[in-house]
Amino acid sequence: MDDHLQYFKLKEEPFKISPDPRFLYMTPQHEDVMDKCRLTIQERGGLIVIYGAIGMGKTTVVRHLFELVDEDQKNNVGLLLNPSLKTENAFLQALMSQFDVAPKRSYAKSLEAFEDYMIESHDKGYNNVVIIDEAQKLTPKMMDVIHSLLNFESNTEKFLQIVLVGQNELAENVDRIPEIKSRVARFGDLQPLNEEDTKDMIAFRWHIATAGKRSHPFSNKALESIYMFSGGIPREINKLCHESLLYAFGSESGEVNAEMILDAAKQMRLTKEA
Repeated sequence: MDDHLQYFKLKEEPFKISPDPRFLYMTPQHEDVMDKCRLTIQERGGLIVIYGAIGMGKTTVVRHLFELVDEDQKNNVGLLLNPSLKTENAFLQALMSQFDVAPKRSYAKSLEAFEDYMIESHDKGYNNVVIIDEAQKLTPKMMDVIHSLLNFESNTEKFLQIVLVGQNELAENVDRIPEIKSRVARFGDLQPLNEEDTKDMIAFRWHIATAGKRSHPFSNKALESIYMFSGGIPREINKLCHESLLYAFGSESGEVNAEMILDAAKQMRLTKEA
């Protein structure tokens, strides 16, 4: 175990930036996004678009959503974490592989085979869901594939529910494609956290890392500084907290103060002095 973890009596690193759903603090806006996803999937409404700035924890949201949807045994859930593929055929085959559907020699035959699978699974009572992270990377031709997949439907339901999650650029891309935008059942916008949610997120992650056995060491002024320098971006909040903990450990201090946050912010080039 790292020395600073032992020093603060932590069971694990509370401010890691890996997408561990256990550490996802559900703010009201996160709850709203999850509700939109669950409702659209339950209604078999087709397409959901979730977007936000870099560092907003979208991949953590993706993994949390996958776990939630996958809990229902009537859901067939695929997860594509990076759609950086060279052709629309490769993209279609990547989606098919999520459902163990074998591709055919041609794009048209592959699309037909995928539709046959969707119809068959729908008739058996299953709901097919695919979640695509980093969806701002989808090319116009890949969006054409999405459009084709949304045509897999009965008179009342879509056979495939598609959740696109990506940076703000994703929403801009969708805006430029009317035939896709008109198919979006719901949009979800992840905005930076406010100061209260920033403080609550820090307390929540510390609670997870200590199994609820002790309070975090950040002073009120330190918390205010974290919000100011991070702008409410979760990734920057976590990095500031982690760096300042190391400063506190190096100073043999049981408290993280505002000066340590400033030092961490300078280290991360978040200040004008950097």
